[in-house]
Amino acid sequence: MKLFSTKNIYTILLFFIAVSFLLYAKNKGMTGATLKNGEGCDCHGDQSKSVMVKIEGPESMKTGSTADFKVIIEGGPSVNGGVNIAVSSGILIAGKGLKLSKKELTHIEPQKSVDGKLAFDFKFTAPSNVSEITIYAAGNSGNGNDSKKGDMWNFAPNKKVLIEG
Repeated sequence: MKLFSTKNIYTILLFFIAVSFLLYAKNKGMTGATLKNGEGCDCHGDQSKSVMVKIEGPESMKTGSTADFKVIIEGGPSVNGGVNIAVSSGILIAGKGLKLSKKELTHIEPQKSVDGKLAFDFKFTAPSNVSEITIYAAGNSGNGNDSKKGDMWNFAPNKKVLIEG
């Protein structure tokens, strides 16, 4: 008599795969986690005010021009971390350690913290029309154990950029 049928083995295997997706952080990054269209980095523990995320870059740009921006993450466990960046209009250009996915930027793999900070550089090309755009970001501060337990994340305050003719 068989102890486990093939059907039961597949059911158990599928259960463990599903649980692993819930328990482990997404090392290869994700999109849809910013205030533009998401609810945060739910695969990285809890939202925490101890994690400070900010977007640095110019307050205004000329239509069609390209400028340097940076997302900085401080606080939380700060062993490693990642980011999701979105924009209301214009084009995001990935910097080192980032990739473009679904018109948003996310990390390729967790970045190691340097002096308690994580920095993600990127470029942004302004749209061709005069407007005000918004750059959104969510950042996580991980403890490096490849599990969401102990990780923390937060949203950056939205960055408004005036696009001038």
